[in-house]
Amino acid sequence: MNIGLQNELNIIESLNGKKYCELNKNLKNFISFIFEDFDLNSYIYAEKIDNLQKADILIKVNNNEKYISIKTGSENSVHTEKLSNFISFLENKFVNINIINYLRLYHYGDGTINGSGEKRYSADESKIRFINEISRFNNYINHDNLLLDIINRFLFKGVKETNMIVDYIYYGNEYYGIWASREEIINFLLKNKCYYMKTIHFSSLTYQNWCRNINKKATSEKRRNYIQIKWFSIVSDLQKIRNHK
Repeated sequence: MNIGLQNELNIIESLNGKKYCELNKNLKNFISFIFEDFDLNSYIYAEKIDNLQKADILIKVNNNEKYISIKTGSENSVHTEKLSNFISFLENKFVNINIINYLRLYHYGDGTINGSGEKRYSADESKIRFINEISRFNNYINHDNLLLDIINRFLFKGVKETNMIVDYIYYGNEYYGIWASREEIINFLLKNKCYYMKTIHFSSLTYQNWCRNINKKATSEKRRNYIQIKWFSIVSDLQKIRNHK
């Protein structure tokens, strides 16, 4: 069992079947934040959500349900999907083909937009070689309407229209956590677009090829066609949101 899954199960165990008075201080603060008006004598129920959803756990008090995305650790990977699927998403948003090709060029890092180049470059080398394309992509993509749809895809809903929407992101374990609502996070990311970054990014969320496979290992080639989104500043960003409130 991986650390992230065990952390989710620990949080569920600390909540499920408990009354508010039975929770530790951290979880009391969290429950009172996400359920602003609830009966203190009501039982709290928590359960695991399947891995195809952005939500990790469901918390329920009476008939009020909240979907929670749980984050932990230092890597803070928040989204993975096929490059082709993400490109289809951008095409459906009428993103210019030249902008999409800038993304392909950086993603494959071999001088082509389809991954057929002989020489493959590292992420650091690609950031230097394709600095102009990265800048043009970032300037185009980090506009509010498009950025909002991307943030929802990466953090709150995922790739399927039928997915439940995450209500809150919680970083931490059952004893210590920091959190914010979907609305708070969206507002923060739209207002803090991090134009100084020298890599492809969507506000604070950074883009990378899941595996550049520079040495062309057969077992790793499939992952070369996937994107991975990371939120390295998740803790500081959530703290800024809470401090602002």
